[in-house]
Amino acid sequence: MKKAQFLVPTVVSFHEDGSVDYEGNAAVAEHLIAGGVDGLLIMGSTGEFYSMRYEDKKRLIDASIATVNHRVRVFFGTNCMRLEDTIALSNYAIDAGADGVMIIGPYYFSIEDRMLERYFDDLCDAIHGDVFLYNYPERTGYDFPVQVAVNLLRKHPNIKGFKDSHSQLTHTRSLINATREEFPDFEVYAGFDENLAHVVLSGGVGSIGGLGNIYPEICAGFAQAVNSRDLDRIERYQVIMNRMSELYAFGTPFIPIIKEAMRVRGVKVSPYCQHPVLPPTAEQCAKIADWVRTIDEMAAKL
Repeated sequence: MKKAQFLVPTVVSFHEDGSVDYEGNAAVAEHLIAGGVDGLLIMGSTGEFYSMRYEDKKRLIDASIATVNHRVRVFFGTNCMRLEDTIALSNYAIDAGADGVMIIGPYYFSIEDRMLERYFDDLCDAIHGDVFLYNYPERTGYDFPVQVAVNLLRKHPNIKGFKDSHSQLTHTRSLINATREEFPDFEVYAGFDENLAHVVLSGGVGSIGGLGNIYPEICAGFAQAVNSRDLDRIERYQVIMNRMSELYAFGTPFIPIIKEAMRVRGVKVSPYCQHPVLPPTAEQCAKIADWVRTIDEMAAKL
């Protein structure tokens, strides 16, 4: 069994005018590192990469590398609308000291498998560092086929892992089964927090989940319980992770919901998101505060 890991796709703190709040982002990173998680993914979906200016992305890469300072692994989502910009930003991150970059397939239009494979062929040929593939069919409008992933792995040794934000665990298991013998070091992560144990027991590595922004110590503890093979502890963590996952349904999108829960816990993150996303309503804030109290009570019994 591979060592279980929990990585966090971090929120990005913004000022009300949409500019990047570097002090707030440093506070987020310190909160997560102190919580014991295995790594940070900055400017993933939870980090609102799709709405950030290109130059702001570069500045956040530099600031984050300096803050993390090799204490945990750090990855960056480097997607841009144009392939050339994605390549340039990916190499910028790697040259700055990133452990790798994570890239989702093109979005807006569904595309054929051959087009998806060609897109990542061009990317991986041009990126001089580690690449993690990202499947999120609810956002791209299509699935990332297992066979395309295998084809790419056979051609590009710099592809090191895969985040599978798929509602069906059968897809994640199929990916693990198709790669585990030929590529034993390939890292497959669930995109949903509560699926960590299942994915690791199936031969994957763990989860990259947004709830770690709020309770990094619980998410890190879940991974540690899996690594200890303590079934009683795993069960107790699974129960609390299942309850924690209810937060995702409190608002759409869930990013301002996560930020508000972090603020309730004392993390100095700004409540603002990029347009058109608004901070939670008073009713949502009350619901979030109740949720935090419930999770705190459950955590005290772990």
